[in-house]
Amino acid sequence: MLSNKTSDLGKYLYITPVSIFIIIITIFPLIYSIYISTQDYSLITQTSNYIGTTNFEESLEDKRFLESLITTLKIGIPSLFIETILGLSLALLLSSIKTQRGIITSLLATPVLIAPSAVAMSFKMLYTPQWGPINHILGMPFGEILEIDWLGNPQIAPIAVIIADVWQWSPFVMLIVLAGILSIPTDIYEASRIDGASGWNSFKYITLPLIRFPLTVAVILRAIDLFKLFDLPFVMSQGGPAGSTETVTIYTYLVGIRFFRVGYGAALSIMLLLVVIIVSRFLVKYTNK
Repeated sequence: MLSNKTSDLGKYLYITPVSIFIIIITIFPLIYSIYISTQDYSLITQTSNYIGTTNFEESLEDKRFLESLITTLKIGIPSLFIETILGLSLALLLSSIKTQRGIITSLLATPVLIAPSAVAMSFKMLYTPQWGPINHILGMPFGEILEIDWLGNPQIAPIAVIIADVWQWSPFVMLIVLAGILSIPTDIYEASRIDGASGWNSFKYITLPLIRFPLTVAVILRAIDLFKLFDLPFVMSQGGPAGSTETVTIYTYLVGIRFFRVGYGAALSIMLLLVVIIVSRFLVKYTNK
């Protein structure tokens, strides 16, 4: 009996450092953010007054906040769709390669290792209207250099951000899905070929059902990350032009840091967290059907 109690105590002691670490880096900041969101906190005077749910009520009537949320969805939904399709396609292609798969996978996964701010600066130079390589390449069939203002046109700027995001994060989906595909026993495919199943039927009835979990994980992680999209649009266009790339995180940053309304910025962060939880719950429920 004493040995069992000692064993149980040992288990708790093992997880105590991890539990304390999680509390420090996640739970405490969340609780503090909720506390700050109920305050009229001034970053200049370092004073605060309790105002209850006023900040949350204001956020529901804040037209710019709602517009930034819509902008986030306009950029995030196409990015998520393209990254999922492209990542799945690359994973299927890599799974069929028998030689040098590791080297090719490493090369394709390189964009994930680059800092988003560095990616943003690179694409900002690529998008330069006068001497950017993209306009040069697009103008080759016409024998001239196109001067498309990728980051100065409100209709084109979101597309420019989507292209950069897809380039960097499609390999992330690819890696997760590839791991799922390679974990499928080859005996199943051999049996399906003996039974005369086509490549499409093997994918539809074997591969797709068996990679549903890793694919769901990849989609949810990317969806959450896209709601936090900040680096790419901020470095590339500072949320412009005309707010066309101003995501909800950029607006939250402007409110809390540049406008010194820390309490309201915290309230916007909590509102975004609630949106992310709802969307994640929907994705889990939808993909598990």
